[in-house]
Amino acid sequence: MKPLNLFEYETLARQELSQMAWDYYVSGAGDEVSLRHNRQAFDSFQLRPRILRDVSQRDLSTEVLGESHQLPILIAPMAFQCLANPAGEIATAEAADNMGVTMVLSTMATKSMEEVATVRLQTNQWFQLYVHRDRGLTKHLV
Repeated sequence: MKPLNLFEYETLARQELSQMAWDYYVSGAGDEVSLRHNRQAFDSFQLRPRILRDVSQRDLSTEVLGESHQLPILIAPMAFQCLANPAGEIATAEAADNMGVTMVLSTMATKSMEEVATVRLQTNQWFQLYVHRDRGLTKHLV
């Protein structure tokens, strides 16, 4: 049976991931206040079906930071994706490309920008840059 919502995907992930990976992915920083707030914010959204409406012509494109996007979706930067799958960020980049959405590569990615770039994607790819105390490291990443 295919999952119908995020909670069902979460249940499947729990069955597939190692305990260490599961603990990492379900946790938040510090006392997890932001994690709780994010869950509450997500729970507050509702999809309202619109029936008897003409949807034959629709345009979901948008512009973000001067770049055109087919859909109003970007895949957020997620660290340590290889904990879930050996292909890690490369698999995510390929999936993003297949769906025509932009992926934001995490500073804490388990695959390098160069490795992800070898996929030759047609979609825009962004990079999340943390400015480190060691400015030499930040300069190296840039």
